[in-house]
Amino acid sequence: MARATYAAFELNVKWGYCMIELVEKNLGSITLLLTFGTFWMALSTRAAAVASREIFELESRPYVVFNKPMFRFYAQVSKTDPEVMESQTLKLGLEFKNSGRVPVRYLMRNVRMTFDSRTVDDPSFTTNGGLIYPGDFGVFWFGSLPYNENLEPPKMGVIEYELEYEAIDQKRKFSKSEKMGYSVNSFEPYSVDWHYLEDSSEKAL
Repeated sequence: MARATYAAFELNVKWGYCMIELVEKNLGSITLLLTFGTFWMALSTRAAAVASREIFELESRPYVVFNKPMFRFYAQVSKTDPEVMESQTLKLGLEFKNSGRVPVRYLMRNVRMTFDSRTVDDPSFTTNGGLIYPGDFGVFWFGSLPYNENLEPPKMGVIEYELEYEAIDQKRKFSKSEKMGYSVNSFEPYSVDWHYLEDSSEKAL
């Protein structure tokens, strides 16, 4: 029993010496591998940090997109005969959607909207912009247009606008300008198609 224990001990010692000798002979290669591994870990960590920062910037970036043209109708009836409409006013608007994840404040710089080849000559804005929460919609009312003709669709028009927008808790501001044509296919229920007439322009300020 003692001889077996001693033999096992002697074998372990020899194995240990062999391992030491193997490490000494390949020390340069092992050091190189460790250096490469450390360098690779550093690169991976940096890449993960850059990716995390880019994801955060994308998620925190404000986004405002044009959704559709909007209309409101106001009828003035006769004081002597309520069944008779004396005049009709059409209010033109642009609906925007906040498609990002942060609240957005927008400011309309320039806007022109036509309806059936007519437009508001001297629009007076109640407000120049507004606040839209994530996933929500906001309407910018362009102005009122006297329109006493038949509203039978289709009715077509052109929209041009330029606005600035920003996340309310950041200092990142963007500008956006677009030109679109639209066609109202039905007012009740409301149905409209629209398309770009020019490429959309968007940039950071």
